[in-house]
Amino acid sequence: MHPRVLEKGTTLVKSLPPAKVVRFSQHLIRLIDMNMSLPETVAEMSFDSVLPWILLYYIIKQ
Repeated sequence: MHPRVLEKGTTLVKSLPPAKVVRFSQHLIRLIDMNMSLPETVAEMSFDSVLPWILLYYIIKQ
């Protein structure tokens, strides 16, 4: 993933009001949970990206 994409994403998160950041974090956690709770027999993840993890990391880091 290109660093400018992450930079732009973190800038957008910083501009959100705190209530929206909380809601966005909840959605990211749900997405990660859904992806992690798939059975091991599934050949392909439903959301094949680490972007939710990266965004959640930057939100927590703030």
